Amino acid sequence: MSDLKPSPHDDRPRLQAGTVLDGVYHIESEIGAGGFGITYRGRDEKLGLPVAIKEYFPAGVGMRDSTMSVHPVTQSQSEMFEWGRQGFIREAQMLASFKHPGIVRVLRYFETNNTAYMVLEFEGGPSLGKWLQRLGRPPTQAEMDKISTGLLDALEAIHAARLIHRDIAPDNVIVRDNGTPVVLDFGAARYELAEATRTHGHSFRTISYAIVKAHYSPFEQRQTDPKSRGPWSDVYSLGATLYRAVTGLVPPDSHDRMGADTDPLVPAERASSGQYRPAFLTAIDRALILRRQDRPQTIAALRDLMQGTGALSQVRTTTGPKPYSAGGAPQSGPTVQTFADIESHRPPAAPVKRSALPRVAAGLAVVALLAGAGWMMLEARTANQRAEVERQQAGVKKQADAAEKTIADAKSAAEEVRKQAEAAMKRVEDERKRAEDDRRRAEETRKAEDEARRRAEAAAREEALRRAEAVAREDAQRRAEAAAREEARQREAEQLEAERRARITFDIRRNTYVDGDGYRIEYGSTAYQCQELCRGDPICVMFEFHPPENKCNLFVDTRPIGTTDDGTLIGFKRW
Repeated sequence: MSDLKPSPHDDRPRLQAGTVLDGVYHIESEIGAGGFGITYRGRDEKLGLPVAIKEYFPAGVGMRDSTMSVHPVTQSQSEMFEWGRQGFIREAQMLASFKHPGIVRVLRYFETNNTAYMVLEFEGGPSLGKWLQRLGRPPTQAEMDKISTGLLDALEAIHAARLIHRDIAPDNVIVRDNGTPVVLDFGAARYELAEATRTHGHSFRTISYAIVKAHYSPFEQRQTDPKSRGPWSDVYSLGATLYRAVTGLVPPDSHDRMGADTDPLVPAERASSGQYRPAFLTAIDRALILRRQDRPQTIAALRDLMQGTGALSQVRTTTGPKPYSAGGAPQSGPTVQTFADIESHRPPAAPVKRSALPRVAAGLAVVALLAGAGWMMLEARTANQRAEVERQQAGVKKQADAAEKTIADAKSAAEEVRKQAEAAMKRVEDERKRAEDDRRRAEETRKAEDEARRRAEAAAREEALRRAEAVAREDAQRRAEAAAREEARQREAEQLEAERRARITFDIRRNTYVDGDGYRIEYGSTAYQCQELCRGDPICVMFEFHPPENKCNLFVDTRPIGTTDDGTLIGFKRW
């Protein structure tokens, strides 16, 4: 499993690991990507089962925004995008109708993020291509029978539903642990989008990428006439897939074969690297015939060829081992005996005895007569054979001329396809450039708006700062003025207090008797009268009353004295 990162040639952003779709399906990693979608490994959180999740996301047509939604790249591609999405949904509905062990099962489909998703049973085995690489040897006939039988049964079920797969190849076949195959990736949605693409005059490159797989697709899948495709097209792809398995070689592309003077395909009967039934190899070679009319037209016909009887059912053994390579041609071929080899092994003739010479001479005479008659007959037969050869040569020349015309037509069609593809690629490139210009202008506008907003915010902050500074200055000024007023008030109070004390000191000095502690002494008064005297005198703070003399002393700035132990009243603090 790959991490969720696009390949260098595929810049479509993937769903992040941990994304949850439809509240149920947890994305774990990417399984693979094609021209029209991305397949992820996920988990059904409710059932706790692994699943495969296929997302409709066509390359070059769709784009993903920050909310994970998929949209057409341009407005002109909206109709094509929607057509492909509906085809994707029809593919899911079609697959869901099959209950076959050799066809991947669709559990459900749903629409969200402005696109569609297909949830399939997760098949954990390797693809057929990886299975062959891991095997490290040619597969046995028994292994190939199990794989070919499973694929034949699956394709027969597909064709019975009046559908064709169009994409049988080693990477679209999973091999389970028990050796049985599972067919993946029907491609119906891709075909629908390809038809829409051709109809609306857009990217022809998308058509070629969608329904043609190099080395495994027949030539008719490059043609625009849908009537040229049928079950025989899947027969070719299956033959190419089995050819890869028994030879270890990738078959030449049908387009290259059609344009070559000599077919570069080495028949499986000669290129196979193991021991296989001749009928099995013959069936593979018949499936790989370029002209669709000359191939087996149905899966049943191909199965009959593979299960041939008599001599075809015997195991074919090559003379000497032939290395099996997953990517290269065999290094040695089978040993073939020529007529010269057969002639050299003929037993020698018996020697002629001299005693038999008369009989030999007579025999020679008879032989000469017979030879003369035979020569005349041979001349006549040779003339007839020469005429027959000339007739056959004329037929062969006629077929060769027809083949040359077919090849010329195919080359012309291929050239037209190439021109259309180049024009479509140019249109797509122009659309991409316009979209890029629009994106750049939008980005520049956004940056200008951001800059204007930043400047406005900075100006607002500066204005707020100026106002705050003005308020702070006014507050500081008010505080300074209040402090000055308080200081002046305190100075005035202190001055008044100083004046009062000076006046009190003057009064005290003027009224204080020399022989006493108080500034005023009264005799013959009562304690109540002494207290009232102190109250009535503004500079009196303390007074003392001394019985029995009934003496009353008034004081200034003197601490309280209290009473004596016998209860004699000494003084009262002024109220």
